[in-house]
Amino acid sequence: MRTIILLLAALTVVSCASRKVYYGEYDLSLRSNIEGDIEGLKFSDDVVDISWWLSAKSMNFELYNKSDNPIKIIWDDVIYVDQDGKSNKTIHEGVMFINSHSSQPPTTIAGGSKVIDRIVPSDNLYYVSGYNSGWREKSLLPSGYYKREGASIPGEELIGKEIKVLMPIEIDGEVTNYSFVFNIDNFRISN
Repeated sequence: MRTIILLLAALTVVSCASRKVYYGEYDLSLRSNIEGDIEGLKFSDDVVDISWWLSAKSMNFELYNKSDNPIKIIWDDVIYVDQDGKSNKTIHEGVMFINSHSSQPPTTIAGGSKVIDRIVPSDNLYYVSGYNSGWREKSLLPSGYYKREGASIPGEELIGKEIKVLMPIEIDGEVTNYSFVFNIDNFRISN
C-alpha cells in the first residue's frame, strides 16, 4: 500500500512538472450605440463619462454624471453578453450572491458625482458545499490555467470575438439604453 501511494505521488509530481501556469491578459477596444467620444475604454457623451476595465471575474466601471440632475442605472435590465453570444442577467457590487436572480434597486448617481461598480453575470455564480463551502465566481474569460508544452492557448481562440454590456440609464425620467461592445483584440500570456 505504501509503495502504491509513493508511486502515485511520484506520478503526480512528474505530470505537474510538464505543465506551467500561465496568466492571460486581454486587449480590448470599445464601441457604443450612443453618439459620443471613445478613447481607449472610455466613453463620454453629454450626460456621462464612463471608464471600463476588465478583471478576471467582472467588468468594472467608473461612471461620472456630468449633468446637474440625478441619473439611475436600472440594474434589473443590465445585461452581459458573453463571447459566445449568451445573454446573462447581472449583479453588481453589494448584492449577495444568493440573491443573484432577485430584483435589484436602481443606483442613483447625483449630478456632478460618480459611482465605481462592477458587473458580474449571474450565471457565473455557483455554490460549493462541503469543506470550504461557499459561493464562487467563474472567470469571465480564460485567464489562469495550466498548459502543457505545445498545447494551444485557450485565450487565443477568443481574438476577434466580442463581449457586451447593455446598461439602461434613466435620464430626466426617460431610459436611454447604452450598449457597450468590447472587441477582444489580443491575448497574451505571462508567467
